[in-house]
Amino acid sequence: MYVSTITKKICRRQLAILPLIRLLFAVAHLPFVFSESSSELSAVDEDLFAALRKDDVVAASAALAAGASINAISPRGQQTPLMQSVLHGRVEMVRWCLDNGADTTIPERDGYTPMHGAAFQGHAVIADMLLKHGVPLRDLHKDGFEPAIRSCWGPEPRHLETLQWFLDNGVPLDDIYDKCLEMTKNPNTEAFLKGMRASDDQEEL
Repeated sequence: MYVSTITKKICRRQLAILPLIRLLFAVAHLPFVFSESSSELSAVDEDLFAALRKDDVVAASAALAAGASINAISPRGQQTPLMQSVLHGRVEMVRWCLDNGADTTIPERDGYTPMHGAAFQGHAVIADMLLKHGVPLRDLHKDGFEPAIRSCWGPEPRHLETLQWFLDNGVPLDDIYDKCLEMTKNPNTEAFLKGMRASDDQEEL
C-alpha cells in the first residue's frame, strides 16, 4: 500500500513536469526559428530600401549618410540593395550601389548573384555595368548554370538581347548552345541560336 502510494505520487509529479519539459524544448528551438527568418531591418536600412523602390538617389544617399548599410539584407528575399535593384532593372540605383561600394558577391536567398539576376530578368545594360565593375561574366551557380543560360529562359525580346550581349562579350556559343536550346520557350531565342550555329558551320566549310 505504502509503495503504491509513493509510485502514484511520482507518476503525478512526472505528468506535472511534462508541460514544463515541452516548454523548455520549444524555447530551446526559438533561436533556430528566428534565424530562419531574417532579423528586421533598422529604420535607416528601411529608408534605403524605400529610396531604391522610388529610384531616389538623393534619399538613398541620405539614408547611407545616416548609417544605413550598403549591403543590408531584405527580410523576405534576402536581397542586398544592389541585388534588388538589379532584379527590378533600376539602372540608376545599380550604378549608385556600385559607386558606393556594394559587395557584388553577396547572393540572394536562393544563391543567385547579381550577374545571374541581370541575365534572368533580361537586363543587358545592367549586365554590362556589372561586367565593367569587375563582376565575373561566367559565375556558376550551384545548379551548374552560368548567367548566359538564364537569359535563354526568358520570353521577352530583352532576354534575347541579353543573350546576344553575353555572346558578344565572350561566352562561347558551343558552351551554352545545347542547354539553351533545350530550355528556352522563346521562339526568337531558338531561331537566333540555330541561325548562329548555321552561320558558324558555314564559316567552317
